[in-house]
Amino acid sequence: MRIMARSFGVGAWAAGAAGVSMAVLNIAAEMLRGGSVLGWRDLPRTALWYTLVWSFFAAAWGILNALRTAVRVSSPHRSAVPLGFPLYLAAWLFILGYIHLYWLPVLFSTQSLAWTLLLVLCAGVGYWLGARVIPARLTERGLARLTGVLALVLLASFAGNLFWRPPAPHKREGLSPGPVRSGPNVLLITLDAVRPDHLGCYGYPRATSPNLDRFAAGATVFLQAFAPSSYTMESAPSLFTSTYPSCHGLHSYSDALPRSLPILPETLQGLGYRTAVFSTIRNVSPVYGFGRGVDDFFGRAVDPMSGTLVSHFLERLATAELPLLSGFCRSLLGVSQALFATEDRIRTEDPLVITEKVASWIQETGDSPFFAYIHYRGAHWDYTPPAPYDRLFSPAVSDPPVPSYPRGKPSFPPFTAGTPLPDRARAGMIAQYDGEIRQHDEALGRLLAFLDDSGLAESTIIVITAVHGEEFYEHGGWGHGQSLHDELIHVPLVWRVPGLEARPGRIDRLVSLIDIFPTLCSLCGVPLGDGLRLSLGGQDLSPLLSGSGDFGGRDYVYAELHQGGHQAQALRTASYKAIRVRYGQQIARLLYDLNEDPGELHPAPEEGPESWARILLEMEAIRHRACPGSLRH
Repeated sequence: MRIMARSFGVGAWAAGAAGVSMAVLNIAAEMLRGGSVLGWRDLPRTALWYTLVWSFFAAAWGILNALRTAVRVSSPHRSAVPLGFPLYLAAWLFILGYIHLYWLPVLFSTQSLAWTLLLVLCAGVGYWLGARVIPARLTERGLARLTGVLALVLLASFAGNLFWRPPAPHKREGLSPGPVRSGPNVLLITLDAVRPDHLGCYGYPRATSPNLDRFAAGATVFLQAFAPSSYTMESAPSLFTSTYPSCHGLHSYSDALPRSLPILPETLQGLGYRTAVFSTIRNVSPVYGFGRGVDDFFGRAVDPMSGTLVSHFLERLATAELPLLSGFCRSLLGVSQALFATEDRIRTEDPLVITEKVASWIQETGDSPFFAYIHYRGAHWDYTPPAPYDRLFSPAVSDPPVPSYPRGKPSFPPFTAGTPLPDRARAGMIAQYDGEIRQHDEALGRLLAFLDDSGLAESTIIVITAVHGEEFYEHGGWGHGQSLHDELIHVPLVWRVPGLEARPGRIDRLVSLIDIFPTLCSLCGVPLGDGLRLSLGGQDLSPLLSGSGDFGGRDYVYAELHQGGHQAQALRTASYKAIRVRYGQQIARLLYDLNEDPGELHPAPEEGPESWARILLEMEAIRHRACPGSLRH
């Protein structure tokens, strides 16, 4: 028993020392990188989280060491862990983790596994040499003291976490609170993952969107609107800041919006607007910087520890086709969510419930103009609408609807592709996707009816869009976030602006989601000082909405995608689409003639009519123009 207790005592000390050192290294790296969700105030919680993860490995080590000692494989004093071992191992795993996160392909690729093996061998050699030079051992008394001190530190960290609350949203000086003034209300609505070609107002034959279609008949419909990225983590910040992802820097759960970058709610709050955000997804949360300038934030619970290095890898392993490993990783992430999650003010994804919350909040705003951003879940995976929407568009086949993603998620075509589905299963998946659109259209209809019945429709600017699309094997994949082809970045955009001499109709001009912020500034009378004007990368669409002026002559849209060290850029005009992809050490350049190949299925040869040197220069110029000088990389 004494040997067992000693082994577990050493294991506990090792877990705590490694956990604290990993937390310090992780936070220090994120602070140096800038724009991180983690800060030194998070050190107690981060240390506790890392210690919990390390404790599983420490327990396994303790059991093995006790068994080894019991059968006299080595002498008892050898069971003690040298003082530097946990710190040394934590540092190596830290280096290995960031190499994987930012420079290597997916975790189990040949290149990544080779680098992992090399770094582990280097770590083993380094530790062996260090152990011969510094043969420090723990005595039983020293071990007891260190374990006691570590226990007190962890208890203090746990107690601190129980009473810790996220800091109040930062408000920029001189912008809030502003004077109460009259002005148009603003309702900005996003339907996550909804493709325009699955909506009736864009020509879809199925009755997926009757309420939106009626609204669009008296509004302005943009036929060629594009998102600046193909997944929410990058696209929603671009909508809020009117910048591209390489500027706002929010690419993963460890990132946060720079405080120096103005965001839309904050800007309108400075004019006396009452502001609110209703978010059914965790990507849009105050933890990631979306709470600035927001009076009332209704969102899902978010675990800030999802921004740590270890969580990135647990999330990757949780999707691996290894049941025991993936289940263990999901369990650990569940422990983190239970311990560290923020307040959950929206406990459902039901769009009707969200609509009721929005209506109640609007009724409480009084005479002040309001701005509300509503992020409905939309037709996001895993395509499981409730009855009767689950069978509303099911094809006349006996196959049951596909309840979730098929396995084999692709990443960055053309290098990888997903596991294809049979045609009947794919048809079932699309039918469920359409059912989710119809479910959300019912909620949207209720919200629009509430505005009409309350007399607010004639004083409220309504913008309906999506932050990305969805793929159904057009390019060998499914879902979103894996490429920049049109099915993933082409989005609906519908405007209704009361009081403007608007010409409801259909506009076939290339526009971007980053244009929404400056357009609302123009329509709401926001004074564009030099700082705000320089920070907005989009263009004012109000001349197009009214038909009274020149839009500015932009004839392109631009998009980006970042996943660790893997990146893609796309430049699209009316006639061609250029995509540059870097996946690990592989680089591909894809050029499509949209007049001959609108589906982007057959890349033109590189010696085609467009010069890649000119295209790359234009991409860099676009990024430069759309980013404040203080944030340019």
